[in-house]
Amino acid sequence: MNKSKRYDSDSEKKMIGALIGYYHKKKKMTIKRVITTKNGKRICDPKTLTLIENGNVSRDHFYYDLAENMDLKITLNQNIYKYIYGIRDRIIENISSFSASKLKQEVSIIDEAIIKYSNHLYIKELLMLYKDIISFLLYKTYPSKSNIDIYLFISSKLDTKNKMIDLFFLIAVSKYYEEVSLIKDDLYDKARLFINTPMFFSIKLDMIVDDDKLDEAYPFLTNLLNAEYELNDYQRYLVYNNVAFALCNMNLFGLSLEYLKRCELLVDNNLDISESKKIDLLKQSAMIHYMNNDYINSIHYFKLAKSFPDCKLGTSVIFFFDSFEKLKKTDKLKDILLKTNINNIINKREKKIVIFYKEKYKSEPLNRKTMIFLEDYILDILVDVACSGGNFIKKIVFDNLSYLTSNTKNYSKLNRFKNACDM
Repeated sequence: MNKSKRYDSDSEKKMIGALIGYYHKKKKMTIKRVITTKNGKRICDPKTLTLIENGNVSRDHFYYDLAENMDLKITLNQNIYKYIYGIRDRIIENISSFSASKLKQEVSIIDEAIIKYSNHLYIKELLMLYKDIISFLLYKTYPSKSNIDIYLFISSKLDTKNKMIDLFFLIAVSKYYEEVSLIKDDLYDKARLFINTPMFFSIKLDMIVDDDKLDEAYPFLTNLLNAEYELNDYQRYLVYNNVAFALCNMNLFGLSLEYLKRCELLVDNNLDISESKKIDLLKQSAMIHYMNNDYINSIHYFKLAKSFPDCKLGTSVIFFFDSFEKLKKTDKLKDILLKTNINNIINKREKKIVIFYKEKYKSEPLNRKTMIFLEDYILDILVDVACSGGNFIKKIVFDNLSYLTSNTKNYSKLNRFKNACDM
C-alpha cells in the first residue's frame, strides 16, 4: 500500500477516522469485522477503533489498514491535499464574485480527480461536495439524499475552510431537504463565523430578508447600496434582486421592476452569472409584470425564459397561462398547450397545472361533465398548489373555480376551496 510521507496530518486523520466510523455503520459491519483482516490478523483493539472513529489521532498504519480492510483507500500525502484544497479555494473565490465560466472550468478538474481518488476516504467526499456545489449553482441540480447525509455528518468535524463551504451548500439547499430544513437555524448559527466573508454575502441577505419583516429589510438593503465599502457586481446584483423581492411583497410592483431592470443591465454588461440565474431573473420579471397587470410584458419575459433549453417554469407557469387568458389570446394558449408534453415536466406542481389547462382547452365549449371534472380536479389536486403558492396563484385558481361553479351551480365547492386555503 502507498504510505507516502506526510506532515501535519492530524486534521485529515480526524476526518478519515470519523468517516471510517460512518461507513462502518453504513455497511453494518461488526467491530470484529472492521478490525480483523481476512487473514485473521488484528489491526487494533476495539477501544482504539472507537477512539479513531471519535476523532482521536493515532498511528498512520491504523488508518491505512482499517480503510483497506473495508475495501477503501486513504492517503496522508500533503501534496495531494494541497491540490484538493486548491480546488476548494478557487471555488470559494469564484462563488464570492460569481464567475460561472470559471466554475465550469473546475468541473473537468474535479471529474479527473474523482476518477483518480474515487475510493479514497475524505478526498472522495470533498470532491463530491465541490462538484455538487457547482452543479447546484450553475444548473440547479440537486445532490442525492445519500450525499446530503454525508455533508450533514461531516459538517461539525471539518476544518475551517471546508466547514465554510459545507455550511454554505447545506444552507443553500436547505429548503429542498426536510432533514436540512429542520436544522436551518442551527446551520445559520454556525454560519455566523463566516457571515462577513464575500462567499456568504448571499446567505447574509437571506438572513436579513425575512418574509415576515420585508418592510424592515428594505431600508437595510438600500443602505447596503450606499455603504462605505465597495460591492462587486455580483453582490450588487444580489442586493438589487432582494430589494425587488422586498418591494414586490410590499405591493410596490413598479418600483420592484425598476430594480430588476438594474439586474438585467448588470447581466447585459457581462456579469458572469449562470444560465439558471438568468432564467430565474426572467421568470421573476415575468411574474412581477403579471402582478402589475402588464400581461403583455409578462408573456414577453416568460418567452425569453423559455428560450433557454433548461428552463423549467415550475408553478410560475400558471401566470404564463393566465396572462393569455387575461388578454383573451386563448388560441395562442391552446397552441402552447398542444405542444407541451406532460411526460417532459419534472416539477409535480407544474405538471398538475398543465394537466388542468390541457383538460380545460381540450374541447370547446366545455360541457357540464368536463366542468364538474375540472371543479373536482381543483379541489382534489390543484388545491395544494393554490394554498402554498401565494395570493396571486390562489386567486387564479379560485377564479377558475368560480367560473366553473357559476355554470354548474355547485357553489358549495367555493366554500370548500376557501376553507382549504384560509380565504
